[in-house]
Amino acid sequence: MNICIYIATIYNKMPDSAYQRILVASALAYMLLLLILSCGFLVYNATYEPPSLKSRLLISNRPSGTGRLFVRGMWGLANHLRTYNTAYDLAQELGRKLVIVNNRDFAFYQVDFADYAVLKGDGLDVQFISADELDNTLSVSHKVVIYNQQDCTMYNSPSEWDDINHHDDIVINACGLIPYDGLPITDRFYKALMPNDKVISMIKPVMDRIIQCRANDQRVVGVHIRQGSIKDYETGYFFGPWENSQKHAPAMCCFEDTIKNVCACPKAAPGIEGFQRAMKNHKDAVFFICSDRPGCVLYLEQEYSGKLIFNPNALRIEHDVDTVSAFCDWYCLSQCDHLILTGVSSFSTEAIRYRGENNITYEVI
Repeated sequence: MNICIYIATIYNKMPDSAYQRILVASALAYMLLLLILSCGFLVYNATYEPPSLKSRLLISNRPSGTGRLFVRGMWGLANHLRTYNTAYDLAQELGRKLVIVNNRDFAFYQVDFADYAVLKGDGLDVQFISADELDNTLSVSHKVVIYNQQDCTMYNSPSEWDDINHHDDIVINACGLIPYDGLPITDRFYKALMPNDKVISMIKPVMDRIIQCRANDQRVVGVHIRQGSIKDYETGYFFGPWENSQKHAPAMCCFEDTIKNVCACPKAAPGIEGFQRAMKNHKDAVFFICSDRPGCVLYLEQEYSGKLIFNPNALRIEHDVDTVSAFCDWYCLSQCDHLILTGVSSFSTEAIRYRGENNITYEVI
């Protein structure tokens, strides 16, 4: 009110010249506009809260169809799937198209995603290419930012992503992406992931038994025994050095009582006795067994004959790891009611994540 009186007083004292009156009136109107804007800013500033990390990322989203996020998984099946799952959410957050590179890595064959799985879901925008196609694509693309993770797992902050021009392609070679605080993890990739027709046919005997057990209110307990494969033995490393490396390649089981070990065993491998103790706590259950050692399946079959189920390739001795067979085991594990797993592998923990932690219980040996 005082400001209005002040403006009116000035207006009454203005000169008689019409031109001069217009100049003074314009100046007063400009001053009034500045005053209104200042008051508005003070009100906004008093109620302003800094945007969340997610909001900052959304503000900086790149236009779709420009820079792409290429992901090439490393090491085993679960590492690949874990990387793809997180990379999809990261690509969505950065406004980039996810391109998954099918590549042979560390003794794995049949590694094309389409060899074992399909994605079923509306609007899941993912492209699959070969390693050769990646090289050809990048040779004619814009600038490329490449992350080669020597320690396998990739950690990045939001600012690092925002510093990359949205026209530039990003290539990640890793066995896992650790999501930073604020990245919304939807697991949308996992929710769309399903076995293909070939795998469905391969796992049918196991899945039929699981369905039958559920109909009879009988629990199915999945047991994942990871003790080091033949390929691990050939590379000389499995979560640490091997013991008894002078012995035969690892086809038979490892024991806590090491004198029983007829094959080479890595120091980190949990003995079969620990799994047996855990299995005895599930007296009325049927057990689905998967292992990187056929000898473990044969050993448990002697004790749990008729209560053990496993996929057909469980007894094959392989130097290379068959990704299709691995996916069969991984999917069947995810469909069990409870898991007994080892702490030296992410294979079974990713199966839990795929199924949903609220839908399956587990214990670690």
